[in-house]
Amino acid sequence: MMTAVSNPSRNQPPEQLFLDIAPASILDGTSGARISEPWATLYCDAISEHRFGDAIFARYSIDGRSENGVFHGTDCTVEQEILLDAAGYYKDYPEVYAEALSFYLSNSDKDSRPDIIESIRQVPAADPLRALKNILYAPFARIREWCELNGYLG
Repeated sequence: MMTAVSNPSRNQPPEQLFLDIAPASILDGTSGARISEPWATLYCDAISEHRFGDAIFARYSIDGRSENGVFHGTDCTVEQEILLDAAGYYKDYPEVYAEALSFYLSNSDKDSRPDIIESIRQVPAADPLRALKNILYAPFARIREWCELNGYLG
């Protein structure tokens, strides 16, 4: 089983849940994943600078399936997808999840997305089912609010 490394090497993934692609494989084109810019460069740079919230956001955007933080054809944001995955990882792989949390303790204060790391840290304290429900039903709540504001619901 692969574990998180305290000093990320470009030749191996920093950890296996959220940062599961080795930066070197992105740089040399051997990752086997669909890679798009600017996310590939942002992912590699953020890992080398220990900005792990930035790296996770870039990892979830790296395949080009999202634009402006929202996945194409959905209302699901990158942040929501990260939390959905986090809840699943916590439930299904608690030991690996704990290793990932430990790894993220070395996050740089220069990270522009510390909210992502904090959200991942909070998953074990939250009720995962309630968190998933809130994430999944958030788009419907916005639709209902719009309908109420525009007089479609009494």
